[in-house]
Amino acid sequence: MAEDRKTPDNFHRGVRVLVDKDNVSSYIVPSGFKPVSALSVDERTFIRVIDMFFISVVYIAKQIIRGELWTAKTRENDMRLLLLQMLEWHAKALHGDDYDVWHGGRFIHEWIDQETFKELKNTFSQYDEADTLRGLLDSISLFRRIASETADRLGLKYPQDTDNHITDWITKNTESKLIKPVSL
Repeated sequence: MAEDRKTPDNFHRGVRVLVDKDNVSSYIVPSGFKPVSALSVDERTFIRVIDMFFISVVYIAKQIIRGELWTAKTRENDMRLLLLQMLEWHAKALHGDDYDVWHGGRFIHEWIDQETFKELKNTFSQYDEADTLRGLLDSISLFRRIASETADRLGLKYPQDTDNHITDWITKNTESKLIKPVSL
């Protein structure tokens, strides 16, 4: 980095130099703040993320029903990455394409609104079938809300039929396993 005398793109958000024994920080520390701009989402990509989210929630629900809680919990990460993508698009739909959403969920509490942050906290669950199901259903509710709002803002179509089909299936099948469903 210092040899190239070029500031890495992700440093433009700000960096803190802890030690600079070789006195090279002036070459890599940016002179100003510049968030990384992202392309607007197109309908095909938007629908693909929604489809992948619903595939992951079906898989997680099946693992809960089968009593495979470890597998369900590990697959929550796949679902959360898709939720994060939608959270980023939602924030940009509300604030513009240049709105800084960092990367990988960093500082998420700063760039999503407080209502969404409160809902996001409820998506996390304990290692327990009923609570894992509750967290899954809360994740679906949050995803549905922000995806619908994003679709409205960007003039895209939210696949409500897919949503209804999946959530109806989960509700029906969790009732049969004596796991109290949470209404969506």
